[in-house]
Amino acid sequence: MIEYEPLNLAVYETDKEAAYSAFAAEFEAVWEHLVDSPDRSLTRDAREWKAAFTDLVEDVEATAA
Repeated sequence: MIEYEPLNLAVYETDKEAAYSAFAAEFEAVWEHLVDSPDRSLTRDAREWKAAFTDLVEDVEATAA
């Protein structure tokens, strides 16, 4: 199991490698859906989730630079 509670993401797989792969796929699917959706089409909770994803990605990009 891999879980990242701040984004409410969790995956369960039979081994570590499969779990990391599944987590990456889940993150990507949610990210693509959220960033492609205009805020006005999202619920308040979804907008908060989008902000959390965006903040996390921006933090990682800033750290990598």
